[in-house]
Amino acid sequence: MALLRDRGLTLGRWTGRPGARLEKDSGDPDAARMRAAAAAADWPAVRDLLEARPESEDRTGLLWAVGETAGVERWITDVLTAEPESALARTVAGIRYVSWGWEARTAARAKDVSRSQFEVFHSRLRQAEEWLYEVAELEPDWTSPWYVLQVTGRGLEVGQVTARRRFEATVRRHPYHLGAHTQQLQQICEKWGGSHEEMHAFARESVFKAPGGTPLGRLVPDAHIEEWLSLDSGPDAAYMRRPEEVTVVDPHGGRERINDTPPWERTHRSPLARREALTAYCRDRFDFTPLDTIELDLAAAGLRGVAYVLPTAVSPAQRAGHRVHLKGMLLTDQAPELLPDWAFFVRCVVDTTSLRPTASRESLYEDGTLSAVRDALGDRIRDWLTGLAASDPALLHRFIDVHHLAVKALARYDDELLRVVLPWLPFETTDGNVTLEEFARTHPTLLVTRSVEEFRQVAPIAAAAGLGVVNGGYTYDRDLVHRLPEVRPGTSVSDLDPATVTAHLDAVDPTAELRAAAFLAVARETIGTHDCDVVLRDFQPVTVLDPPRAPVLLDNDGRAPRVTVRHERTRSSLAAEGERERPAEPWADILGKDSWTPPRPCALHDAPRAPRNSVLKATLVNPWS
Repeated sequence: MALLRDRGLTLGRWTGRPGARLEKDSGDPDAARMRAAAAAADWPAVRDLLEARPESEDRTGLLWAVGETAGVERWITDVLTAEPESALARTVAGIRYVSWGWEARTAARAKDVSRSQFEVFHSRLRQAEEWLYEVAELEPDWTSPWYVLQVTGRGLEVGQVTARRRFEATVRRHPYHLGAHTQQLQQICEKWGGSHEEMHAFARESVFKAPGGTPLGRLVPDAHIEEWLSLDSGPDAAYMRRPEEVTVVDPHGGRERINDTPPWERTHRSPLARREALTAYCRDRFDFTPLDTIELDLAAAGLRGVAYVLPTAVSPAQRAGHRVHLKGMLLTDQAPELLPDWAFFVRCVVDTTSLRPTASRESLYEDGTLSAVRDALGDRIRDWLTGLAASDPALLHRFIDVHHLAVKALARYDDELLRVVLPWLPFETTDGNVTLEEFARTHPTLLVTRSVEEFRQVAPIAAAAGLGVVNGGYTYDRDLVHRLPEVRPGTSVSDLDPATVTAHLDAVDPTAELRAAAFLAVARETIGTHDCDVVLRDFQPVTVLDPPRAPVLLDNDGRAPRVTVRHERTRSSLAAEGERERPAEPWADILGKDSWTPPRPCALHDAPRAPRNSVLKATLVNPWS
């Protein structure tokens, strides 16, 4: 309920200066405890916290903390029944019904609120007023009920005379109550039936009458913001860009001008000077030196600014904090809705005259204008990216090295971008990390794995066999590789078929097979009970079995072979148990898992490289899956 609390924006946010932030609950630790107690329906705890903060110290923050907590309306009426004379209980009930009423109305503009919403809104505000007047009778010295009645008065449109009486009742009890003055400023502004002149006069008078140290000084800039927001495009910019210099003087006499013109609005002596000014602005506002700058100018939307390309990679899930100035004044520095989700590699700062703020004036209102601006800014960033291939290939390489994931995400749906950048994108292949253009020159047919694990299994053997395999297990990679023929006609792309790899396990030389005859006899005898046969195949590279991860048969110095066999249960027994046991890696997926014929484990053989009398080593690969 930021609108109702009307805590407002700090001067830093209005003017775009970095570092000025308003903490939730103004850093009051009791407010967090209050929210927790209210959410737990712990009335004794809520009461104790309020009683520990006397009216003279302003309970407003704590009251809004409990009033904004959903669900309070379900238990506070029971407290009223149990404690019929409790002024605190009635105050809490009243302020909760005010918040609850605004939840029904929403922060939308009046023309976008339905009649039924207004009926619920007004009903809850009227109930809140009934309780608040009872509090005023029970505790005539309290400020809180009169302050909240100022809020309900605007919602119920009680008129200027009644609203003024409620304000005067509040300040008689607390002369420098910020919330009361802020509500009265809103009440007499032009949009609520007052005038700009009356509003400015009230702000100045209130500030001049207040002693040093009160927060009422913010009323003057509040009033200027209200008038600026009421103006049409053109006059509003002229109003905020009048030649007056706005300078903040700190308690030590230091002075800082805070209404300087942004660099994209200034004239520079050269393109290089302009670029340096934009880069310096990025370092000042975002605290990084950009990889590149993209100027944004949408005349039809009254938007100008700059997008800064991040110099380091970020997660696509990380929403960007774009800075949006509305007619020269900072609306928010957290506006992820300004750009498409795929453009997570830039940070923007813009000034606009056409985008609308929400009623709380803390974010952008989602409407057709914002949607059109978002699409247009996305097109501008895409144009910058596609133009790099022709204008600055070196910068494109640096950009892709950092943000290849973002480029891949966009290229899946943008045919023009796909054509430009796909040949430049790096992929993990059996030739290492190379671009598809380079890889396709040596491999007319590209095979794509479905997962990273599948690539890890087949890569050594596929590389030794001369097969061109691309790891399609990473985000976006498989889809993009399959689109390569659109960009590079004549290139063939298909998903990896395990049979393609097994076909490259070469038959063994007959002499070597004769030497292994005793070995094969023992192997066949050992696994024959599993309805298996054994064939001997040669493979590369031998490091695939160092250390071996599949069943191994060893012929050790002429003695009877020692047999180690995994997966000793028969296929029929596995089927009876309703399960399929996964074979040992790395051969599980290589030898096929979607069809079955009577198994013939391959004894993968590397003995021909060994001296005649050395150990004969082979690996039985079980093709079951």
